[in-house]
Amino acid sequence: MYESDVTTTLMKWAMFGMGKTLYRLAFTFRSDPANPAVTRVSVLGQAPEDTVNEMGDWAAANIPS
Repeated sequence: MYESDVTTTLMKWAMFGMGKTLYRLAFTFRSDPANPAVTRVSVLGQAPEDTVNEMGDWAAANIPS
């Protein structure tokens, strides 16, 4: 589980430090039964657009076709 607090300073002031805006990502790692040397990763959650794009770029560069 990955969690990132993205609460803006203005929101912290408006909520007297009580509110939070969180992005959570859950990662699941599984070995492929047909090829145990291969690990499949599933990601579930919400993230900023630039993070999603960077994860997609990494996957495209590192996953064999």
